[in-house]
Amino acid sequence: MTDNNDGVMKPQEARPLPEQLAAQRAKDLRRATDRMAQKQPMAFGKLRHSSLLKELAAGRWSVDVGKFDKEALDLALALLSKCARGVEKIELFDSAAGQNRSRRYGYPSGGDIQAKLARALPNALAKCTVVLEHVELRGLQLTPRAYAVLAKNLKKATGLKRLLLKNCNVGDKALAEIVDAVCDSNVMHVQLSGLGLTSESADAICRLVRKHMLMRDMLCWAHSLRGELEINPRGLGVTYLDVSRNNLGDSGIIRIIDQLASDPWICGVDLRMNGFTDMAMRALLEMLKTNTTIATVHALPNQAPSVAPAARRSAGDENDAADGASGRGRRGRSRGRDRRRASTIERASALPDDASQKPSIRSAFVRVFKK
Repeated sequence: MTDNNDGVMKPQEARPLPEQLAAQRAKDLRRATDRMAQKQPMAFGKLRHSSLLKELAAGRWSVDVGKFDKEALDLALALLSKCARGVEKIELFDSAAGQNRSRRYGYPSGGDIQAKLARALPNALAKCTVVLEHVELRGLQLTPRAYAVLAKNLKKATGLKRLLLKNCNVGDKALAEIVDAVCDSNVMHVQLSGLGLTSESADAICRLVRKHMLMRDMLCWAHSLRGELEINPRGLGVTYLDVSRNNLGDSGIIRIIDQLASDPWICGVDLRMNGFTDMAMRALLEMLKTNTTIATVHALPNQAPSVAPAARRSAGDENDAADGASGRGRRGRSRGRDRRRASTIERASALPDDASQKPSIRSAFVRVFKK
């Protein structure tokens, strides 16, 4: 269910039956591969040995652009465009981000990859339908125009359940467009990690949470008039929000916390590495006293990320590398990790006594550092 500008609930587009969807995928894939085998036999022969065709037959398009040459990448994007009607899951990532690929014969450089994806990816997503449920982009550096077209085409994916964006150069302006695009969908898991966001993006994040809260509240009210609730509203909106590894600061985090205080639907939130202080931490603890539906909270470590999103490593990895460079080896790395855990747990223990007595908060803080 979605709502229009007047706040009236409207039904979503009907999803095809599994048998119809499988037949449609097989038909589109057979037609696309026959054409490619005739026009580009050598490049298609390379693509045929990968697992992409088998995954497309199952409704999944997963591509690591760091392992594809120029011709194979073109064919993979063309396959997505021609078979988009039956694709349920899209995964696109760059395992070789930040590396020098210009010396590898036949492999595109980083700039060529971003330019190619900026042109082809948004257009391929334009043909996606209500079938699409999962979109994951990791380590991509696209242009602002590409993100704008991507957001425009995501509006058609009304059946979207998971939107995962990690270590991409999205920024505040592009995020606002993406949020507006998915506000009318039933997306449940939203990851906005390492996107270079600042406190300006807090308003867009709060707008997404508020819109989904009002949609589900209205749905509960409408069904209560009939005396029974026919569907579970919790599955029709955001239930887990990840905004870690950004630069939201105290002002952005506090605005998000204030919005979460009145939301009875979200079950988990990740606020780590956003450069906020004890003031935002105390606001989080006060919010958890009133909101009992949030079961998982990740808030530590709370320092700001120190490197660019595409080449970011966690603070623990950097300290481990420093321990290894000093000649202490594995034992030294374990000692450094123990010192960091002890100092972080000590900081969590220094919180007010009345807040530290709540089991869910204490377990959430300690659970982060036992991983």
